[in-house]
Amino acid sequence: MVYLTFVCAFNAIHRLWNTELSAEDNIETYGECANGHGHLFRIEITVARDITGENPVVVERRAIRDIVDSVLAPKLRHGNMDTAFSIDNFVSTGENVTRAIWQLIKCELPKDVALVAVKVIETPKNSFVYCGENVPQRASVPIL
Repeated sequence: MVYLTFVCAFNAIHRLWNTELSAEDNIETYGECANGHGHLFRIEITVARDITGENPVVVERRAIRDIVDSVLAPKLRHGNMDTAFSIDNFVSTGENVTRAIWQLIKCELPKDVALVAVKVIETPKNSFVYCGENVPQRASVPIL
């Protein structure tokens, strides 16, 4: 199995706000992030496939670039992470954004290419990795 990580980046805004909480509870829960702000979100998409003589690459780079350009870019480039995924009451935490991106990418990949991980780097100090629902609870986090 060979892994390929494709990297892209988008400027976008978000506001950590849960509509089921009061304003006071949102501010207490999310602090200054409840006010809304922007980031340069760096996204790393890791895919894998067995390599053979007939299939010498994990996936054509153009195929990944096309998915990013047609699926992610229209939602995320200079967008609002709070509404980009069309999920009701979506709280745009890094954790939730990472899982939402996974769902968008997963169904677009060629059938013989496995989506291994999606990593969202929100700031130089924090990033989030999602490896799908089938990862055992005690699995170590892959170094991506």
